[in-house]
Amino acid sequence: MKTPPPRRRLLRQIAAAAYDLLVCTALLAASGLMAQLATHGRLFDAAGHLRHAWFRPLQAGVIAAYLLLSWSRGGQTLGLRAWKLRLVSADGGPTSGWQRGWRLLIISLPWLALEAAHAASLNTALTGVALLWTLAWACGLIDPDRCAIQDRLAGTRMHVVNPRLVQSNPVGPD
Repeated sequence: MKTPPPRRRLLRQIAAAAYDLLVCTALLAASGLMAQLATHGRLFDAAGHLRHAWFRPLQAGVIAAYLLLSWSRGGQTLGLRAWKLRLVSADGGPTSGWQRGWRLLIISLPWLALEAAHAASLNTALTGVALLWTLAWACGLIDPDRCAIQDRLAGTRMHVVNPRLVQSNPVGPD
């Protein structure tokens, strides 16, 4: 299997991110259900305001755990696996804990900006998040290796997985 051209690899990365967005939505729904059960349905007040300060950090922790565990156990989230991609270090080896943490922080910046702009309307805030993510992926269009900004800054790369080599040469946890 030949490695796809860089442009096609970037499109695969975006498709994998969209797939993982669905997975993260399901994880957030499940954690929200568990939080509602734990608070006996009193997670939000009658006006829709959050009553418990621990809920947002819980949501962030669930998503961070999903991404970090997936990246540390073979370099693939469900989206990356579906699109036959693997997160590796720039030298082609397994990623380090530092690289995975740095990459997570970089891709979380739009959401952190959303929290900082809590006073903005939901529409404005979500538009800002979408714009920041679009800029991050657009950097991959001008990057010579078609690396998104999170991969360039964290020293990681997306490699296309050759299914015949996966069993003989897996990238395991560090």
